[in-house]
Amino acid sequence: MKNITKILLSVLISLSLAGTAFAGSEEFENEANDKIAEVKEMVAELKSMIEDAQAKDIYTSYYEDDLDDAEDFLEDAEIQDADEDWDDAFEFAVKAYEILEDAIDDLDDELSVDAKEALDEAEILIEAADKALDDTSRTSLRYEDADELLDEAERLFDEAEDAFEDRDYIDAEELAKDASDMAEEVFDELNLDVEDYLISEEEEEAIEKIEDAKDAIEDAQEAVEDSSDEDAEEKLDKAEEALEEAEEALEEEDFDKAYERADEAIEYAEEAIEKAQDEDEDEDEDEDEDEDEKLKESLQSQINQLLLIIQLLTQLMALRG
Repeated sequence: MKNITKILLSVLISLSLAGTAFAGSEEFENEANDKIAEVKEMVAELKSMIEDAQAKDIYTSYYEDDLDDAEDFLEDAEIQDADEDWDDAFEFAVKAYEILEDAIDDLDDELSVDAKEALDEAEILIEAADKALDDTSRTSLRYEDADELLDEAERLFDEAEDAFEDRDYIDAEELAKDASDMAEEVFDELNLDVEDYLISEEEEEAIEKIEDAKDAIEDAQEAVEDSSDEDAEEKLDKAEEALEEAEEALEEEDFDKAYERADEAIEYAEEAIEKAQDEDEDEDEDEDEDEDEKLKESLQSQINQLLLIIQLLTQLMALRG
């Protein structure tokens, strides 16, 4: 009877431990397989980008080397996956992922250069055409035709931006150039010189700095949204005030002041993000401590359950002894 009791105790403990081990191994398997699938998609993406780059005579040797390295790690990950060594499979897949991520980002920057330049040029010409149209009387016989040309230029520009966001840089560049051509036709229709309406270098720099400030403030707003740090909120308020002053200076054509205030807005926004992140790190540390405490409580609960089983079995043995 004592042997039966010992066997029963052993089985109960084994089942308890096996359930935990199985759940853990299944989780590791899923993580490894998900990462391998993600890497395969990135390999296909990089291959396609390399083909596009070669079509534009962009030097791709480094990216091909990265692709080879990533595929080697992917192969190692799949071998370990087949051997059910999920930890190693995941680690190899992560190495491949990191190589591919950097290569894709770098090559994307090279592929997008021409399209970005075409978009910038189109935007400048469309803004100039819009100013020219504002200076033209609506009663002019040429106004309606010029207005239609501007609408078409703006439509093409929107399509170019959509293509750019989809990383279809070839179409983005072509559409942007078509938008530029259409904007120039506005000047031809109005018998005006486009050079008279192009913005100065100082104005362009101020506009770009203001756009950078808007992006920085948007990032700061997201960071501060879930934060209760008063210093972070104060910095964000100052950033928004500085941006407002920059936009007012731009309207008044005080481009130096517009640039300076926009630059200040960026600095305040970055400080707001930094302070919000510092608070988040403190909260993460508290959460980690809470997680550790919960884990200890869970382990203690399992130990208590096993001790209770042992106690009950011991009492059973004593009664039957």
